[in-house]
Amino acid sequence: MDLSDNIKYHQLDEFSLRKKLKIRSWVVVSLVALVLITFTLYILRGISVTFDPIDRSKFSKIRKGTIKSSDNNWRLNTNREYNVTSWETSSTPQIREYDFNITNIIASPDGVTRNMTVINGQFPGPLVQANIGDTLRIKVRNNADEPTSIHFHGLFFKNTNYYDGASSMNQCEIPTNHTFVYEFEVEQYGTYWYHSHYSTQAADGIVGPVVLHSIDEDEHLKDQYDQDLVVLISDHYHDKAENYLEDYLAPNNENDEPTPDNGLIQGANYFEYPENYYRPQYNVNESMHHTFILRPDQKYRLRIINVGFFADIDYTIDEHPLIIIEADGTLVKPFEVDVLNIAPAQRYSVIIETNKSNSNNLFWMHAKLNSYCFAYMNSWLNIDTRALVLYGEPSEYQNELSLIEANSIEYQYYRNIKCRELDETLLKPLIKDPAPAYYDQHHRLDAWFNIGAYQLDRGKFNQTSYIPIKDTSTLYKQVYNLSSTDVSLTQDGAFTPYPDQFMINIHENNTVVDLLINNLDDGSHPFHLHGHKFWVVKVGSGNFNFKEYDEINIEDNEYIKRDTIHVEGYKYAVIRFIADNPGIWPFHCHIGWHMEAGLVMQLNIMPNVYRNWEFPDQWNELCELQEAKYLSLNSGN
Repeated sequence: MDLSDNIKYHQLDEFSLRKKLKIRSWVVVSLVALVLITFTLYILRGISVTFDPIDRSKFSKIRKGTIKSSDNNWRLNTNREYNVTSWETSSTPQIREYDFNITNIIASPDGVTRNMTVINGQFPGPLVQANIGDTLRIKVRNNADEPTSIHFHGLFFKNTNYYDGASSMNQCEIPTNHTFVYEFEVEQYGTYWYHSHYSTQAADGIVGPVVLHSIDEDEHLKDQYDQDLVVLISDHYHDKAENYLEDYLAPNNENDEPTPDNGLIQGANYFEYPENYYRPQYNVNESMHHTFILRPDQKYRLRIINVGFFADIDYTIDEHPLIIIEADGTLVKPFEVDVLNIAPAQRYSVIIETNKSNSNNLFWMHAKLNSYCFAYMNSWLNIDTRALVLYGEPSEYQNELSLIEANSIEYQYYRNIKCRELDETLLKPLIKDPAPAYYDQHHRLDAWFNIGAYQLDRGKFNQTSYIPIKDTSTLYKQVYNLSSTDVSLTQDGAFTPYPDQFMINIHENNTVVDLLINNLDDGSHPFHLHGHKFWVVKVGSGNFNFKEYDEINIEDNEYIKRDTIHVEGYKYAVIRFIADNPGIWPFHCHIGWHMEAGLVMQLNIMPNVYRNWEFPDQWNELCELQEAKYLSLNSGN
């Protein structure tokens, strides 16, 4: 089977997603030959290899937006807005209010014009900051043409599960032309972020950073840095993500995740616009590299957040070692690397020193998309997303875009043919916080897709593929529509009467829970737990051997504690957490395509507690609106 035969075999139409070359027994010989040829070309040329070019012309239409593509007021000045150096940590606790106005706009982050859904007419989203003890009040006005919800990734929402923002799970969607206010007390510090938790909306522009401060953190990191900046890195698509879903989730197919068209740093990048590109709308003035203007002879804390939808990213700055000091809001003992592998949703703080020199004081910052995580390549993708680092004196922190070339020396590193993150065992907590020596409950979670069975459209935990409840949310259903004797409140498994809702029930406060994650898929998955952090107590190849539990139950340890773990293909991880936060808490893969394919489950923690809460009227009203909408659609009105 040659390449053309392979394209014909998959019967691609003009926007079908390109198909992953899976090894099947009946095509082993031909596929081995194809893989060898492809790999050789990739190594020799150092560029993307296209298996099957696609005409996306049917999605080239640009919907009318509120901002014209020739107007760059949509681009957030991140050099100013993402500089948190001057924040006052010792301020008196107060209510900090933010207004999020959700709208549809037309923008061109890398020069290619596309429809986006953004906050306050700008991309990327605004920085949210607060101190421990503050109350955050975020008013979300949905003026977009579709529902929304906002999840503040990594925040606990202790005893306020209804503000976690996971649409259809612990909140109903915010309809068009409605407002919802998230309000909660800040009880943690570190680097976090927010994103839409409604369908694929996070890929279309509703993302932004959250930085939470504390005097304790300042004391632990005293004199380690002079400046403090947030850096957003991501993959990027030239179409709204919903346009890909029909093909990606088509039943009875071996479907693959859409490969990104580009990457972004601070919401910007250069794109080499090809002749006859399917999107005719292109703004050359916006196709440039973001420029960081950094003062020389300073120590900078860079809070790096992968806000992307799919791609793992290798982050590096030419000639500047990175000293890791934080991972997912947990301070770690300083650890130096040249290249930092960051999975979607993960965050790291690193220290760099601006004491290097070359002929023009310019250096490349790289956020390389890990192409080994892609099922296929596309001809216009350059995996090396770059920004410029310029030594100089910022002038009112202007937002700089440039096509100047740096002549810095890039770190040479070997990337294994894997989707993998930094070795967890290298990260040790700065503040002693050992995992409990023993567990009270353990639950095995087999994560997989039906590879080779022409059913790759659904991801599964333990035979269950999540499908959202159409007319309400899981939490609303648990509170108002179930009797206390319902089996779903007492047994693990499918949430009665919804067989697509896999749920683990935990009834006692401070229960120590182990989740044994077996990744039976060939691809890697960044798994995220809402409302809690967990200790990563063991990772390994193959399936977890229960006989090895004796190695885990130790009295003293230095396991890293975080909220998102990257589990490689055909490997396992054991994570341990203390279930001390009542509510419905999702646990899911943070690859957006996989969430849409159902690789999601929920933990039902202390329902006997949250069922006695007084829920906010506005939260109840959202579910009443969603139920009325569902009834109306099904009645034909």
